[in-house]
Amino acid sequence: MSEKREPYVRQGVQMAFRLSEEERLALKIFALKKGKTVQALIFEALDKTFPDWRKTKE
Repeated sequence: MSEKREPYVRQGVQMAFRLSEEERLALKIFALKKGKTVQALIFEALDKTFPDWRKTKE
């Protein structure tokens, strides 16, 4: 008897953008002072700037 499998969902996709070493360090320090990760800061900024960015377009 074959087991029904859930559809494959890709997780953990990486994305990159260029920063100068000074920008990277400033961003890391800012995140540290806020007690957050750089990823959390970026998502928070996107949520504030573009509230519906996570919604899929229909």
